[in-house]
Amino acid sequence: GLTPGTTYYVRAYATNNTTATGYGVEVQFTTQNLPVAPTVTTLTYTNITTTTVDLTGNVSSDGGASLTERGF
Repeated sequence: GLTPGTTYYVRAYATNNTTATGYGVEVQFTTQNLPVAPTVTTLTYTNITTTTVDLTGNVSSDGGASLTERGF
């Protein structure tokens, strides 16, 4: 339930049956940012026949992660 790209400060604690509480050392961490969807533009379609078409497009941003596939 953590939020991407957020810094958190945490420390462990324990309470005993005398209601005394001890605390560990505070530590800090930042969750990773999630990549966003790639930015893709479908540009043109030409040479349409009964069984084929030529298509062009452009990927202008990978969204912060390596692309593993592209196509139409």
